[in-house]
Amino acid sequence: MDKLFEPTERNRTVEILTQNGQQFNMQIFAKVGHGFASRARLTDPYERWAKEQSFKGILDWFDFWLAKM
Repeated sequence: MDKLFEPTERNRTVEILTQNGQQFNMQIFAKVGHGFASRARLTDPYERWAKEQSFKGILDWFDFWLAKM
């Protein structure tokens, strides 16, 4: 469902980041749109959960990296 980051592009991105020794984090949720800012049907429990988890993941990422500054 994520037309912005198809599996082949995702796999290639992981390959490049790994080959270059980069630290990264990637969340993948099935059957929902791309990104924490995507519009979810909040009446659908799974879509709501995926949106909330994505947002939480972004906050956790910032907390982790900003603490290193």
